[in-house]
Amino acid sequence: MDGVAALHRGDLDAAETAFAACLRHAPGHPPARLGAAMVLAACGDRHAARAAVHALLADSPGFAAGQRMLADWLRGDDPAQAGQWFTRCARNDPNDIGAIAGALLLAVRLAREGCAAPPAPPAPLAPPPALTSVVVCSIRPPMLERARQSLAQAFGDAAWELVHVADARSLCEGWTRGLDRARGEVVLFCHDDIALACDRLGERLAGALARHDVVGVAGSTRLAGPNWAWPGAPHAHGWVAHMRAGELLAGAYALDGPEIAGIESLDGVFMAMRRETATAIGFDADAFDGWHLYDTDFCWRARRAGLRLAVRCDLGLVHSSESGFGAAWASYARRFLQRAGLPETPMAPTPGAAVRVASIADLPAMQAWLAHWIAEA
Repeated sequence: MDGVAALHRGDLDAAETAFAACLRHAPGHPPARLGAAMVLAACGDRHAARAAVHALLADSPGFAAGQRMLADWLRGDDPAQAGQWFTRCARNDPNDIGAIAGALLLAVRLAREGCAAPPAPPAPLAPPPALTSVVVCSIRPPMLERARQSLAQAFGDAAWELVHVADARSLCEGWTRGLDRARGEVVLFCHDDIALACDRLGERLAGALARHDVVGVAGSTRLAGPNWAWPGAPHAHGWVAHMRAGELLAGAYALDGPEIAGIESLDGVFMAMRRETATAIGFDADAFDGWHLYDTDFCWRARRAGLRLAVRCDLGLVHSSESGFGAAWASYARRFLQRAGLPETPMAPTPGAAVRVASIADLPAMQAWLAHWIAEA
């Protein structure tokens, strides 16, 4: 388009003429209308430019380029509105990592500035069970104690117990023994290097388990390899923060939620289920006698049994270790692929985005903004 070339040259008169000619020939043409708005912005009339793009999106609400331009123009003056437009961009294109990152950055900014998000409809809660058992395999007492303290704060007044397995030979073997000792009607299997930035954890899990059989914090709606994130976007879901090299990185694999059904594979960092579900499916300590693929295999067999898996995004989970795909992992991956009858395929690009956050205390406010924007998208 001649107008775009003129804009790139900085020839605003020629750009305005070209876009006007295009609109005379094709009234309402979204790219030409956006180009005309960009000319207004380049001339310094930001108010008229924004109004023009708002009018464009009222007529063509799915026009991604207009959404992204408006988000970029608003991010300095109106971060709440900009975050809304970045979220719409990410909803239209789950591979738009820039849009996901833009929404995350603005949500963090608003949280740090003390701006509270308008309330979004929460995922339904339910009365907590009489007792929730948390099964953890750990040989790291300081890390286990940090996890215990965080879990205690998240559960609040709800009854829970920590079932610690200190001498597990594998995660499957350790979790199996932990399940035998667990007394709760709901059992949560998790790693020892987690923290949670949420309250009413018992009610949140009970609400999700009223509709689903297994609930996690990250997962995929398509099982296409040995790792839950293997197929990439748009199948990956969940909001998880990671502690890396002393920095807290708040991430989102997609901008949806706060609860996603139809999941086929979950990240084993956190999986909650009713006791009868855990007992019926079990963990295969014979085939997976190490520390890898225990979660992928469990979810694959759970899905084959007709169980419903889901991701819950609003738990504010922080994970303090990184996944590794070394030789041991590859050996168990081949074992799983053979069992499941899946071909070996390349892993898709890592989904989602992550941004630095000053403190875990900022995560609930940040995630509240994401939930609000998603509800309004």
